Amino acid sequence: MTTNKTSLSRLTKVRHRNELNSTLSTLPMAAKKVLFLAMCQINSKNEFDDDHIFYVTVADYIKWVQVKPDAAYLALRDGSNILDTTLLKLKHDEILELSSDLGFKFTKSNVPDSMNLSLTVFSTYYRNEGRVGIKFTKEAKRFLCKLIGEEKRYTTQVLLSVVRLTSVNAASLYQLIRKIY
Repeated sequence: MTTNKTSLSRLTKVRHRNELNSTLSTLPMAAKKVLFLAMCQINSKNEFDDDHIFYVTVADYIKWVQVKPDAAYLALRDGSNILDTTLLKLKHDEILELSSDLGFKFTKSNVPDSMNLSLTVFSTYYRNEGRVGIKFTKEAKRFLCKLIGEEKRYTTQVLLSVVRLTSVNAASLYQLIRKIY
């Protein structure tokens, strides 16, 4: 998949399945901004290659978040480090509903109460190049693409709104509003 970053605009939308909302609401702002700058490159109607690495540059971060270069370098490094340890937390009902999509053989009689899945395979930080690379797990991919047509099973957020918010609480409230409306 080739990303055309010039196609990003003030109204660029980022979509993800609703089950990802609880994980996103707990992320610190640095990680959330890096994640959304990576996710905005995903065409949510189609699937991306399993080996695809999404890159976010300092220039992207400065443009969208409107911070100084030193702050952008720090946020990219910290955000990507946090994303490496981020888990997708699924509840009992979500596991049962998603088990076939994720390739799990759970039934009503053997489904666990909760499940944690890794968000990323890895992230890389290139200080000299001013960028990070993020590779999502195959399981996380199911929450990020092939969403269109799934009636009310995904949340749409405007990239600019997410990356300009300054507090986790404000971002979580915005996310909830976007899920409902």
